[in-house]
Amino acid sequence: MNDATKKSTAGKLMFSLRGDFTHCEWREDSLHVCGYHADRCNNSIVGLEPLKVSRPGDDEVRSGAILKLYDEANQVVIREKTKGMVRTLKGMAGNDHIAGGWYLVGEQREWLSDRFEEFFNKRDEPCRILVAGIAGYAHFFSYLKTVFKAAEKKDYPINRIHVDVVDLCVTPLFEIWLILTNPERLLSPFCFKVGNMKMSPSVHNYLFIKEMWKQLKECEISYICRSLTDFKLKEPVYHMITEHFLTSMMEKNEDTIRKTRESYGRVLLPGGKLLVASGFPNKGYIGRFLKIHSDCGFSYDRSRLEKVWDPFGMSRQQIRHLIHKDKDEEMAFILLDNLLAEFTLTLSSPSGCSI
Repeated sequence: MNDATKKSTAGKLMFSLRGDFTHCEWREDSLHVCGYHADRCNNSIVGLEPLKVSRPGDDEVRSGAILKLYDEANQVVIREKTKGMVRTLKGMAGNDHIAGGWYLVGEQREWLSDRFEEFFNKRDEPCRILVAGIAGYAHFFSYLKTVFKAAEKKDYPINRIHVDVVDLCVTPLFEIWLILTNPERLLSPFCFKVGNMKMSPSVHNYLFIKEMWKQLKECEISYICRSLTDFKLKEPVYHMITEHFLTSMMEKNEDTIRKTRESYGRVLLPGGKLLVASGFPNKGYIGRFLKIHSDCGFSYDRSRLEKVWDPFGMSRQQIRHLIHKDKDEEMAFILLDNLLAEFTLTLSSPSGCSI
């Protein structure tokens, strides 16, 4: 492995982003936007195609940088770089605002779509979804694009979908509300003042949202500003809960992760699904992470736990190495240091799991 792939996690993009994460708050009747949401506000919506990769020492080329969690390999070799991938990585290396979330990485986007297709394929009832935490409007609307495509593929009516987006910070909820309540502003470039932050969506983002405007009006969308560690309703209502790297904000405090799972267990219908993308700093963490879910009444299929790549888990030096690597140079590795997990809420808490 080259030196670029041995960089400590301290240099990873996600670690630098979450370093300024506090909370948005009201100060003297004015909204003070936290550093994290201010950074994520004006992201561009980008969707990478699944990579063509192989395992080290293997000439067989596979589509998608994703492996089973318990596969011994923790990295893959990139066999082909697309223009879109290079363009996106250059933007990230140069501090351009690229939206992460479920939509960015093709492997993550397809994994999410597959899970929703499974649900839509066998349900005639309405689908109520809880989006647990959101970085910004770009992340939310690109996420909904994936959900809508899955519904269309299975002929599931969009008007049966109800989405509640929940975040402790009001800023991303306000961004979404501003766009959904100002459709005429999507016809031309616009900006809004949100507290101490200026929101200026790109032309590309306008077009992306405009293309799905009919679906957005058919879908029921609600906003809830509340902590997910103490989220309660009168009765369980959700069929699906999706969470994208919220755990990266609190992986050092596993008690907080446990509290969110206890909250999910109170509002998710029995048999409902919790779809999680999470980083994992080490194998020991994975074992503890899965046990928390088991303790809180969530079961999982061991064979459906998967490892996947994420450019936000890379350092800028690693990204530059991938950008400038020539075909004749040594192989370019990427680490699969993210977890994709599907959990099912059971009627009673199963026995704890261990690895």
